[in-house]
Amino acid sequence: MTTTYTDSLGYWVALSRVPRLGSARFRLLESHFDGNLAAAWTAPARELRAAGVGRAVAQAIVDARQTSSPDQELSRLFHAGVSAINWHDATYPDRLRETDDAPPVLYVSRRPSFS
Repeated sequence: MTTTYTDSLGYWVALSRVPRLGSARFRLLESHFDGNLAAAWTAPARELRAAGVGRAVAQAIVDARQTSSPDQELSRLFHAGVSAINWHDATYPDRLRETDDAPPVLYVSRRPSFS
């Protein structure tokens, strides 16, 4: 089975919460791991450094795995009434996606509007 961007959304969310892992470094990880962010999340620090994110960010990713998980991150969002979309999602704004520093993940309220 091939992992899709939707299947791996928890990894996108978990990685997006890592300090100093901005858009440029996120793209490095996505490229190095051929879009498989589950592999990036579980990679050893040396492999993360090989992706080009630097020693401090690589260690921050390793540390994040000790305190959180992709499933926990998605559960928190669900209970808060929030959905997440990544820059590959069809609903991600095109003009934002085209910028160099587009956030990898956007958070959207799922709460109903009472109009």
